[in-house]
Amino acid sequence: MLASDLPEVVKVGARQACLSSLMLQEARYLGESCLAGTETHRIWAAEIFVANLKIAQLRQFCETGLIQLFNDCNEKVHSQASRCFFQFEGQELGKYRNLVEAFVQSRAFETNPRDLIYALEKTTAKLPDITCVVCEKIINISQTKNCDNTPNMAYGDEISKLLIRVYSQSKDKKLRSRCLDIVDCMAQTGFYGLNKA
Repeated sequence: MLASDLPEVVKVGARQACLSSLMLQEARYLGESCLAGTETHRIWAAEIFVANLKIAQLRQFCETGLIQLFNDCNEKVHSQASRCFFQFEGQELGKYRNLVEAFVQSRAFETNPRDLIYALEKTTAKLPDITCVVCEKIINISQTKNCDNTPNMAYGDEISKLLIRVYSQSKDKKLRSRCLDIVDCMAQTGFYGLNKA
């Protein structure tokens, strides 16, 4: 099925192969072959890893696969992998620091930070320090120009609120100072949502 010329057959085969690789050590090579396979293999591998990430005994293999897929050269693949952040509830995000850090440094973040921003907004845990890095990178990305030569000011409202949360939750003077520096940068750039936050 993995070698079929029919995309629907490859889809089913990739999903089954990845599920098998999660359940049986002897089948790990099937999941690894999907990670190195075609776009179709990698998209459906991402779906399976996202769906099973929070199962304790499967977490390490899923997390490793997702981190690899965050840097995939195909936007559809790393977009599918990014959906893992929609799974987190309550304080769960705080348990996945390595995953968050890897995502922030990946291609997936550059094209679609929305999924992580959503998870940070939704978490009831204390926001991690890396939230400042997220905000800084979004500001840097926003410096790129749109077709009409205006700055891309996406996510201003969201990151303004996240910065205020990080600032108010922290007692660390350096972190609080960093938050204020980012706020200054946003004010200079004219980010939407900053005054409201």
